[in-house]
Amino acid sequence: MTSQQPLNIIASLEISRDKEHQFRELAKCIFPPLANQTGWTLTSVWFISEEQCPTLKIQNQWNTAALTIEQLNSELESAFEQLIRKSPEYQNLLDELDALTLEETLSYAYSYTL
Repeated sequence: MTSQQPLNIIASLEISRDKEHQFRELAKCIFPPLANQTGWTLTSVWFISEEQCPTLKIQNQWNTAALTIEQLNSELESAFEQLIRKSPEYQNLLDELDALTLEETLSYAYSYTL
């Protein structure tokens, strides 16, 4: 892989199983406007876990056109600022989503499709 490949940002999340519906409803309000603002595409992966497990693990992979982490973060920050400027309620939705997230890690990766 070369550094000229577009980067992906992967948010690995853990949420309480009993908050799944609330998380999905917030995601419907947050992610489509973010995708429209950035031009990025989202693949969301929900891992299957035992019913007794109190948490769910999710990976949200955003395919971007950014070539560097700095460019990616700048585009993301700019998109959030513009969305909040257009609709101050967007910040409240982000805060609600953050409150539902028990754990989150961000990773940057290149990808390819066979």
